[in-house]
Amino acid sequence: MCSSDLLLWQLFPSYLLIILISLVAVTFYASTSLKHFYLNQVADDLQARAHLLEKQILQLIGPMGADAIDALCKEIGKPSATRITVILPSGAVIGDSNYDPAGMDNHAMRPEIIEARKGLVGTSNRYSITLQQKMMYVAIPLTDNENIMAVIRTSLPITAID
Repeated sequence: MCSSDLLLWQLFPSYLLIILISLVAVTFYASTSLKHFYLNQVADDLQARAHLLEKQILQLIGPMGADAIDALCKEIGKPSATRITVILPSGAVIGDSNYDPAGMDNHAMRPEIIEARKGLVGTSNRYSITLQQKMMYVAIPLTDNENIMAVIRTSLPITAID
């Protein structure tokens, strides 16, 4: 074997290792960046959907409006493929596009609801026991004269992004 062949086989493994490590690092960075980009896009979209319902729901809030709010959630939730939930500051659910609010748990301790009750936009990615899949939730406060009247939460499954 000539000396140039010997030199090639001494250098080739180290160069191959450097190239493979670089490709793995770039692939990891690109996939992580794309995932964050898509999650931010979904969160912005969910927030926009919630804002579209703000005025309609505020007009219906009151002792007799719970049934109308639930009907509105069900009417809009199906064609938009979005789960829409309306929660009072106490955590009681008064409207949901997928389920009967009377049978739902109190939502006061959900992370996105806690943030929305502070007057902020609440966002949470977590596994939904009810729906048996990972979901993104975005909640916004519905205010009237600086008083939080309710929280509207929109959600979508994010299993496809993962």
